Amino acid sequence: EDIVLCVDVDLEMDSELKKGHALTRMDAIKQALLMFVHSKLLMSADHAFSIATIGQGASWHSHQYLRDFDAISTSIRSLSSQGSYTKCDLSSLFQLILPDARASKKRSRAFRVILVYCRSNTVPKFNIHIPDPSLVVFDALYLHDKPNPSNCPQQVYDALVEILERVHAHSYIFESGGGLTRVLFRHICQLLAHPQQRCLQDDSLPVDLSK
Repeated sequence: EDIVLCVDVDLEMDSELKKGHALTRMDAIKQALLMFVHSKLLMSADHAFSIATIGQGASWHSHQYLRDFDAISTSIRSLSSQGSYTKCDLSSLFQLILPDARASKKRSRAFRVILVYCRSNTVPKFNIHIPDPSLVVFDALYLHDKPNPSNCPQQVYDALVEILERVHAHSYIFESGGGLTRVLFRHICQLLAHPQQRCLQDDSLPVDLSK
């Protein structure tokens, strides 16, 4: 796989993962991504990773598709928040990565984007048509505050789900508002499987025995 790790750089990433703890969302995300990359490279040294960020729009943090863990680790560890953004255009992310996705397909490599998003009150926009649904698998991790009168994490989550469904049927999304690192790590582990070797996300959930 060629995998783009796209990390939100809004100031909400500097929020404590859980109230009263020194660990920030960005700290926890870096740990989770390092674990993800290390595990993927143990599965196959041919996986490659690049890093992008999303503020109001998307940009490259490290555009090289790296296979060396130390180099990838350095790039991940250098991530930091960049400002407070009241808008998020995920169309720009796909404008950024589609040329790479087409190049990967020509080399018979799977191409995936994993978005880490943390804003509880900024609903992302998406106004681009993906011409070939087989080009990109789009997964998302959404860390957010608990709902209150001044935010709208449910609307944000619903928008992300809609975007993922428009991009690829086998996209996965996980959310966490509890601030537990073990939940975040469990979610990132569920993204380790190659997209062509996993079922639809709804089919992976435990069956309700009462039904």
